[in-house]
Amino acid sequence: MRNLRFATARRWTIVLLVAGMSLADSACATLIVEPDGVVLDTNTGLEWEQNANHGPFMWPGAVNYGNTLALDGGGFHLASIGELQALYDDLIAAGVCSGADCTGNRGGFTGIQPYYWSGTETLPGIFASVLNFSFGNVTANAGETFDLSAWAVRPNDVDGTVPEPATLVLLGLGLAGLGFSRRKP
Repeated sequence: MRNLRFATARRWTIVLLVAGMSLADSACATLIVEPDGVVLDTNTGLEWEQNANHGPFMWPGAVNYGNTLALDGGGFHLASIGELQALYDDLIAAGVCSGADCTGNRGGFTGIQPYYWSGTETLPGIFASVLNFSFGNVTANAGETFDLSAWAVRPNDVDGTVPEPATLVLLGLGLAGLGFSRRKP
């Protein structure tokens, strides 16, 4: 009888873990519009300026814009190419874009432009990386004299991170599975 209970508990543990893993795979970013003019991306923990329509700037002007933005106490910088790519991916995952096109008013943001300078300089004084929000592709060697948009970002100013709901569900299911496997006959 004990072997039967152990086998049943083990099956339940496996079922709960598989269910939790499938939920964790489907987790996507939550974009939270805050009252101070920023949007929090809980997936990355970054705060973006809500109004994404700034520029056009040549690359040095875009860097200066990001570093001097005083919105909600400041602390911003021109987004790196990795930060821009993560935001684009999070907008796609949230289902707020039209196919690959994430321009316009999307996910709580206003005025997303097609091309953004990144703070990632590939050849100092000559080239920097650009992300295209119409298609999601990166141009690694854009001439720094082009006139493009700038988007500022900063680390989340809240102490601590916001856990994803699917992560909490996975943790709960794992604990429940452990409880089932430790039940005494």
